[in-house]
Amino acid sequence: MDREVSLHLHPADWVVLALVFAMPLAVGWALRKRGSQDSGSFLLSGRSLPWWLAGTSMAADTFGSDTPLYVAGVVRTHGVAGNWQWWCFAFSGLLSVFLLAPLWRRTEATTDVEFVEMRYGGRPAAFLRGFKAFLLAVPFNCLLVGGMPLLAMAKILVTMSGGDLAPGSDDAAWAKAVAIGAALGSVLVYATVSGLWAVVWNDFLLIWVAFAGAVTLAAFAVAEVGGLGALREKVLAIDGGSAWRTDLLPSPGEGAGLAVGAFLVFVGVQWWAHRTADGGGLFAQRMLACRTEGHAVGATLWFQILNYAVRTWPWVLCGLAAVVLYPDLSAPGADPEIGYPRLLRDILPAGARGLVLASLFAAFMSTADTQLHWGAGYLVNDLYRRFVAPDASERRLVFASRAAVVLLALATAVVAFLAGSVAAVFSFLIRFFAGTGTVFLARWLWWRVNAWGEIAAMAAAPLASVAFEWALGEGRPLHGVPGWWGIPAVAAVTTAAWLSATLLTAPVAMDRLVAFYRRTRPPGFWGPVRRAAPDLPAPAPVRQALGRWALGLVLVLGAMAGAGKALLGEPALGAALLAAAAAAGLLLARSYRRARPADAGPVSPATRAPRRVGTATAR
Repeated sequence: MDREVSLHLHPADWVVLALVFAMPLAVGWALRKRGSQDSGSFLLSGRSLPWWLAGTSMAADTFGSDTPLYVAGVVRTHGVAGNWQWWCFAFSGLLSVFLLAPLWRRTEATTDVEFVEMRYGGRPAAFLRGFKAFLLAVPFNCLLVGGMPLLAMAKILVTMSGGDLAPGSDDAAWAKAVAIGAALGSVLVYATVSGLWAVVWNDFLLIWVAFAGAVTLAAFAVAEVGGLGALREKVLAIDGGSAWRTDLLPSPGEGAGLAVGAFLVFVGVQWWAHRTADGGGLFAQRMLACRTEGHAVGATLWFQILNYAVRTWPWVLCGLAAVVLYPDLSAPGADPEIGYPRLLRDILPAGARGLVLASLFAAFMSTADTQLHWGAGYLVNDLYRRFVAPDASERRLVFASRAAVVLLALATAVVAFLAGSVAAVFSFLIRFFAGTGTVFLARWLWWRVNAWGEIAAMAAAPLASVAFEWALGEGRPLHGVPGWWGIPAVAAVTTAAWLSATLLTAPVAMDRLVAFYRRTRPPGFWGPVRRAAPDLPAPAPVRQALGRWALGLVLVLGAMAGAGKALLGEPALGAALLAAAAAAGLLLARSYRRARPADAGPVSPATRAPRRVGTATAR
């Protein structure tokens, strides 16, 4: 079959696609010298990223080609409120902004895994660092790239061609090969040549292409069903007059939509139990690459605004339009995720179809480049340099970083051929490490946490998750129990495990704790450490950070909800929510203007002692 003809692309569409693929290659070539000077420039851009560039790069990573398909599926099966499965992470994200971003930047680590030895020290910490580096860089990272964005690109291409989406089919294999060869191949070129500089600048450019495509498809989809008013009316008619699919909160007593219990688990447990509760991972990498603490705070706040208040609604509108236009996708056994690519295939004119398809490739590339570069940082900084070649030259480290990107890309391609459902992979990744977020938060706030506690959490979470999944099976103890109950259940087991391990083993050496406290000045329960070194500076009061956190929630979630209400037929309520968000933003800005310089002011790198970027603090 002629695949070019089957995609129904006009020559104008091919021109748009070619331009989008050429742009990141040109950027990578232009930055090849700046990003290859040494391992610090390759992995962290020399710690010189401004807030707007770092924050936009964070948003680009979460603006993947898989997310529109996931949102379309969620809206069809659980309604708009089903998005609280990921909206809930605004609670932990904004906690990172106002409490943890300055602390991460003060560590001056290269990765969040290097932080483990800085915080604990000793052999258990060294083992934990190596174990987490491999786990996050290889199996976990490959699932994030191959199991979600690459799989989504395959679904998009197969749907556009009218082919067979069944796993193992020739069409599915062809689509995955095209996605891997085109998008992943392009990423490999610029990510290996120029490192983080090319990644962040391409993220900055590609996210606007991705967002333009999402808005374009949403506009055509809404017009196809007769406008915003008609969209709401038709969705209500499909649901027998019930607003469960368009409401932002679940409705008690409704027979369809997001269960109230699931909503309470998401907003009450999931965000603090998740592995990213303290802002670790690739977001920590961006904070660590920022110029100052102030830029780290600004970057994470800008990311929260883009992630929740800006990008949500074009996808939701497309998901609702797909409910109206493709009722067959609600049938048992149908794939609700393909509503989004069907819209792309069926309603767009020439040129616009190329823009939207190019925007999805752009979204994929902006996710894949960050993930592969992030994983390479673990392999090189926390495994190769830490355990294999501690005295490796900078030239050798840059070469190793490039090789790591290539190896991870190959492993990701294999995972992409095996995965089947974007939503299934997303839910699996959330449950698998439920509860580890408690220890990741506690290690900043409580002096007593040690490496054994974190090791216990990393072991207990997957074991408890697997046990829960087994118990859900036919004829087993928990058969029929909703899967979302696994989040609090696994979190409870994990928390009990790490607390027990912590209290039953020796605390971290006091000299290590004093050094860590002196560097980061964390808030919370550090009384014994402060008494051991009375000259230590006092931390900023936690209540101040929590007050800013509350204002940040009103700002971000108020703007998100206000825009949604305005679009979905409740303009008065939408305007009130947007006004509340604006007021919270003004109060937040005022709190920083009135803050003492020692509390809010950025720390210049020039005031710190010189330190080789990425060098382990404990060996």
